[in-house]
Order: sequence, then C-alpha cells, then structure tokens
Amino acid sequence: MAQNRKYTQITFDQVLNDLLKILRAKEGSLADLGEASFGRTMLELFAGNTDLMASYAEAVFQNA
Repeated sequence: MAQNRKYTQITFDQVLNDLLKILRAKEGSLADLGEASFGRTMLELFAGNTDLMASYAEAVFQNA
C-alpha cells in the first residue's frame, strides 16, 4: 500500500518485515513463517491493524 503520510511513516509492509525479522532472530528455524501458516496469518492481521491505526492517527493529525 503506497500512502502519502506526513506524520506517521508506518506501513503494513514495514511492520510485517520487522515482525518477521524479530521472530527469525528469536525462534530461528522453529519459527512457523510460511506463506500459508497460522503464525503468518496472525502477523499479517497485526500488521494490518497497525497500518489502520496509523491511518486513523494521520487523519486526526491532519484534521487537528
């Protein structure tokens, strides 16, 4: 998702990549991060929610 945000620079892809890096560092080969895994689905859900909250914050900042 390409969005022009002035105040919040958080995107879905950034959050997802950061979470994947953290889990790979912590769990190593035991991390269940396949494209169709339940763990990946939960990470994408969290990243999507974070992106949505950043969009709300951006809207509030622009309208304040």
